[in-house]
Amino acid sequence: MNGYRFSGLVLSVFFCGLLAAEETFTAEAPRWKAPDFPSPRIEKGSALDLSSLAEPGPAGQFGRAVIGKNGSLEFRNRPGVPVRLNGASVPWWEPRKAENLRSHMKVHVEDMRRQGYNFTRLSVDRGLFVGTTEDQKPVPSALDNFGYVLKICRDNGIYSMLTLGSYYLGYKQDRFKDRNNIKLKMLLGDPETRSAWRRVAECVLNFVNPHTGVAVKDDPSIVFVEFFNELDLAEYQLGDRKNTSDEVRRIADRKFREFLQKRYASIDALNREWKRKYAHFDEIALSGGKIPSSTANLFWLDRARETLAFFVSAVRKTGYNGLFAQYNWSKDLNNSFARAKEKAGVVIVNSYHAHPKGWTAVGGRVAQSSAVGERGRFWADSAMMHLPDRPLVVTEQNHCFWNQYLFENALLFPAYSSLQGFSAIITHVSPVAAYIPARDISNFHAGTIPTMRVNEFLMMQLFKRGDVKQSPHRLDLEISEKFVERNGRRALGMPELPLLCGFRSYFPGAAQLSQVDRADLTIPASTTRSFATYEWSSETQSAAGKEQLNAVVEQMRRKGILGRGNRTNPDREIYQSDTEEIELRAREKLLKVVTPRTEGVTLCAGAKPEKLDLLTVRSTTVPAAVGITSVDGKALSESSRMVLFLNTMSHAEGMVLSGDRTTLLKKNGARMLVETGVVQLSFPLRNGKRFQLYPLSLNGIRREAIPFEVRNGVAEIRIDTAALKYGPTPFFELVAETR
Repeated sequence: MNGYRFSGLVLSVFFCGLLAAEETFTAEAPRWKAPDFPSPRIEKGSALDLSSLAEPGPAGQFGRAVIGKNGSLEFRNRPGVPVRLNGASVPWWEPRKAENLRSHMKVHVEDMRRQGYNFTRLSVDRGLFVGTTEDQKPVPSALDNFGYVLKICRDNGIYSMLTLGSYYLGYKQDRFKDRNNIKLKMLLGDPETRSAWRRVAECVLNFVNPHTGVAVKDDPSIVFVEFFNELDLAEYQLGDRKNTSDEVRRIADRKFREFLQKRYASIDALNREWKRKYAHFDEIALSGGKIPSSTANLFWLDRARETLAFFVSAVRKTGYNGLFAQYNWSKDLNNSFARAKEKAGVVIVNSYHAHPKGWTAVGGRVAQSSAVGERGRFWADSAMMHLPDRPLVVTEQNHCFWNQYLFENALLFPAYSSLQGFSAIITHVSPVAAYIPARDISNFHAGTIPTMRVNEFLMMQLFKRGDVKQSPHRLDLEISEKFVERNGRRALGMPELPLLCGFRSYFPGAAQLSQVDRADLTIPASTTRSFATYEWSSETQSAAGKEQLNAVVEQMRRKGILGRGNRTNPDREIYQSDTEEIELRAREKLLKVVTPRTEGVTLCAGAKPEKLDLLTVRSTTVPAAVGITSVDGKALSESSRMVLFLNTMSHAEGMVLSGDRTTLLKKNGARMLVETGVVQLSFPLRNGKRFQLYPLSLNGIRREAIPFEVRNGVAEIRIDTAALKYGPTPFFELVAETR
């Protein structure tokens, strides 16, 4: 049945109570085959080697990172040159033996450069303290390893951001299970928890690296510090008794009562406003109480601002004078407003489509919705956090496995992030997998999942290389303090706006950190969306109605932001950028990107032919992202070396899913299979040269050439990935013959 092997007529009961046939993925059927993936290490000099995108010289050679005009990220000694960083994790704490770390890190950093990465995120509150005998006192060998990693990254042009706190805070006893209580205590001002964080921050920032001779706080290869990862998640966990303690709820209630006593002159004044009959403030409970939403909004905003001010004061006392960031989890207005008011120099966000629930344990679930069909909402939620006067960095992004539209992220996240002028994107997690064996399936490990490898390759071309132009226009959504007071724990409405032109959230009362040009159009915030929260993730809800969006689009047309021929039509769910390089047609699940150096499109199986500019996709038998990109840096019309990509879905061999693919019923190791198919393409060869077409292994090795016809200067190409000798691959090199 459609190339799948079904386990007879076995039926399974899922959490939703429905019955559906199991679906098993196996290499026995021609539709799913083991890919041509001999090694995760990119072949030096191959068409997939992107080391040319890595700037030579040590990171930090142009001085400390600063904020330039219109909120761009720049280096102090190279003003006016915006910086784009693409990040990958560096597993510096594992292995822990110094001799192994040295050899492994040399390979890992070399592979990072070959894959195009020039940025990493180093979390220190666990790696430095595992095995310590004293709270907040780092293990000396781990501290030395950390210094070595900073040096080798710096020497190889790889910049870093430091996350000073996450889940551990340097305790000798592992407190990961207590993570939500720790975060809540931090937000609620618990002295012991804040003291622990301060000691971690001081020991890291004051550490004089013996491998560089420079204190961490003065190292210009560090772009910014993040105070505490996903701290803002905690407030939404307060009512979850599984993840929060009675002690924390008592602290929250006490802190809330103190807030109310400052806000109201008396309990009578509170009763008049709330229409209640309390005798005393002590009767009021934040956890489980019936609290007016606007008051709860203001309380958590107060906590967000006070906590951020505490972090800034503590870090500045160490002598660190670089950029800092905070609150990357929630897309709510409170945290955005707190960043703006407390002058956080970098806006940071985490962004996931189809974040798993239950991870890869049997019974784990992954939503099967199309990110393109949802109008790129998971990306737009991040874009709507962007402030006009400071850079935006995506500290974690992933379109998660095993969502069936995984291939869409080859185009969606990089293209739109370039349109908006994001400063940095970090893929979570492990897009570089030089020495990390895949022992089990993962929702996130981009380095071992073929579909994600392609997504990352296109991230480098469309975003880091800048193939997609940044929007020349800007629309500001003006957000008043009164609007925040009413809607602080909600997300902004009209998430389609960042698909159309440059977009920023603007808080009029906040001090500006850089010189900012006037926006082409400023409109007041008028709509919001709620969002569902989970232990590790959140999802914004769709906004109903298109009336307001249509009205804004009409204003954009009158202002000349959208040209006369722009195809945007919210009623038909068609959105074309002001540059006209990106077009999203949600009902078709089609995203088209057309630039001088890269063209690509996401298509459903059996979709009608789609003309891009030079490339025409005549047919595809499989859902995929299909396109072509220049790898010699020239425009496609002049390029002598290009890579065709046919990015399809990946699954693990022996993996058994529910019939709707949401629920994991069985797993069997991590050997990946890819979906095969047939694609037919037309592409003009305009520079008069003869070309060869080679399948490339996933790490760049050329295989036997595929013949194709040339008719009137147009290459007519048919690729059947199931028929390839070395196994299916998403990459094909179209290269001019040398004479």
